[in-house]
Amino acid sequence: MKQYSVDNITLIIDYSGVKTNEKFENISLTNYQTTAYHLLLNCCEITIKNYGLLIYVTEINSVGSWIYTVNNEPPSNIAANYYNLLDNDTVKWKHV
Repeated sequence: MKQYSVDNITLIIDYSGVKTNEKFENISLTNYQTTAYHLLLNCCEITIKNYGLLIYVTEINSVGSWIYTVNNEPPSNIAANYYNLLDNDTVKWKHV
């Protein structure tokens, strides 16, 4: 269920050696913009492909090809714009 707000979210960008990894901590999201996509949008420069209702992240900070996990678990075929975060979640985007 989508939350109005979430707090204490951590975002990790793992560039797999292409660039220095980044970590953003204690992030709060509000106004029902509380998905894994919104988190990334608030912290990084991204490029997306819009497939109607689904958004595919093609680049993060000019680096392409990514997968994401939440609390070290891959979401089961859920696009980032549909993955609803909860307080204290950790989202990791990994360059592959």
